[in-house]
Amino acid sequence: MSLMTPEQLIASQGAATGPTATSRLRGGVLMVLGPVLAVSMAWALASLGPALLAGSATDPGTREQDLTIFAVLAIVGAFGALGTVAGWQLWRHGCFDRRVGLPLAVVVAVLLAAVPLLKRMF
Repeated sequence: MSLMTPEQLIASQGAATGPTATSRLRGGVLMVLGPVLAVSMAWALASLGPALLAGSATDPGTREQDLTIFAVLAIVGAFGALGTVAGWQLWRHGCFDRRVGLPLAVVVAVLLAAVPLLKRMF
């Protein structure tokens, strides 16, 4: 039994190898939702950032909680910006590129790793 390359396997299954309308649609959705997420997180950071970084007297949280909230808002904003780039690339070429997908995967991993930390803090 001989092993097939991924290209041979795709060709034998009759699957589409080029860009599809669905991937272009997903890219368009990412190009719309990514900037919304990035801009809303930038607005939240601009509004809450000075109070979170300075540690106001009316803030009942600890300094560590303030910095964690600031970091999560920044990471979610970065996710939105990277999602916009990934959406453009997906819309343009019809498939993801590793140069875009890897940073996006790292941001998702950081967000998922932050969830237990946030549950413990609040």
